[in-house]
Amino acid sequence: MKEIIYTTLCVDGVEASNTITYSIESYVARYSGSNTALREMIQAMMQYGESAIEYVAEQGK
Repeated sequence: MKEIIYTTLCVDGVEASNTITYSIESYVARYSGSNTALREMIQAMMQYGESAIEYVAEQGK
């Protein structure tokens, strides 16, 4: 969830755009805005997702 994805549009192997970055955290910051209930729900979902990732990693050890 905290990982950053870098994306550049290429046409015929030539870069055709600037590189943009994206992450779930940046999405939350951009789209939750002033809607407090939505922001709190998304933050809780992110916390759950991080906990699930840690749990699965522990199970694989």
